Amino acid sequence: MDPTAPTNTTNPTDETPEKPGILYIDSEEDNLVVFKSSFRRYFKVFTAMSGEEGLRILNSEPISLVITDQRMSKMTGVQFLKNLPEDRDLIRIILTGHSDTASILDAINSGKIYRYILKPWEKENLKNVMESAVEELKQRQANRKLVEELKSEKERLEQKIAELTQQMNQQKSKSAKPDKDTQND
Repeated sequence: MDPTAPTNTTNPTDETPEKPGILYIDSEEDNLVVFKSSFRRYFKVFTAMSGEEGLRILNSEPISLVITDQRMSKMTGVQFLKNLPEDRDLIRIILTGHSDTASILDAINSGKIYRYILKPWEKENLKNVMESAVEELKQRQANRKLVEELKSEKERLEQKIAELTQQMNQQKSKSAKPDKDTQND
């Protein structure tokens, strides 16, 4: 074996984690191209030019993070994010070139927006925000799983307590009844 030859340190059976799915919605095609080329190495990037197209992608792909431009032709980014299904576990980010105070307040007050970012964005900064958002989503999902496990364990323990209580009550009632053998003596 040649000691100077590179060695493969990864096990071929190890699964590489799948890139998180990111949906970026913007009505300007140039923005979509730049976004996708900037982040496709780190994320599985899906792009859409409208809210309707974004919903189609969202319903067919595993998306973790939705980033939408605020100003689009048929609906605003805030309107799009507000209309996402409640049961869908997503992180929502608004990206805009306009510092419209009313939109910012609407986004914040809706309580569903993770971040509101102004254009032009800086690649490393936005990448860090997206990575943090994906980590937060993973934490939320892990917490939800733990809560479900705790609920299940609580139900199991309550069932066991009920069974033991029933057994104890049966034993008490047996010992409280006079024994026929001792009464006949």
